[in-house]
Amino acid sequence: MTRRAAWLAPLALWATQIGCPGFGDEYATRPTVPSYAADVKPVLERWCTSCHGEPPTSGAPMSLTSYEAVVEHLERVRVRTLVQQTMPPGGGLSADDRAVLATWIAAGAPPDPESPADAGPPDQGQAPTWADIQPVLMTYGCAFDGCHAGAAPQIGLDLSSYAGFLAGGNNGPVHGDGDPDASRLIDSLYGRNGIARMPLGGAVTPAERALFEAWIQAGYPEE
Repeated sequence: MTRRAAWLAPLALWATQIGCPGFGDEYATRPTVPSYAADVKPVLERWCTSCHGEPPTSGAPMSLTSYEAVVEHLERVRVRTLVQQTMPPGGGLSADDRAVLATWIAAGAPPDPESPADAGPPDQGQAPTWADIQPVLMTYGCAFDGCHAGAAPQIGLDLSSYAGFLAGGNNGPVHGDGDPDASRLIDSLYGRNGIARMPLGGAVTPAERALFEAWIQAGYPEE
């Protein structure tokens, strides 16, 4: 394990277990992990690098103009922008920009691949199955009587079995034919497209949302 990977591992574990500040009803999360170059760097340039440039100015203690510099100071960036919200001075980031940083940090602050070839082909053998999904549904109380199970499941959607998932609910299938952006199940995890955010009283972690999206993308296999 590289020094950077060893340092990031505890932070990634923390993010997947309890989420990042900013993952809540106050502002939306992004459906996919942001790119450093396309998404994160522009946020920093809008709000931070006028002071945290190369070299830093206005009393800023470090530069945030490169991926390596941002990762080196990632915990400080997280606390100041997402927890304390004291950076930038005079006002916090926009909700959308906080969501970009929070999602990226929760994913372990991944670097961008140097080229498409570097990323490698998708590993189809590691696609999640219903056996990975069902425990999450049980953990959050989704697949019990009074919710999405029993004789009269909410909105007609029974999530206590794979067959019930496939059957869908009163508004039709929830799998989106393998497209996470069209899946009503994924919509409910984000509270988007007019669908109430689920589960009630809480929210799945970014890692759990990613698991559901990967499962839908893979064709929602049972096993």
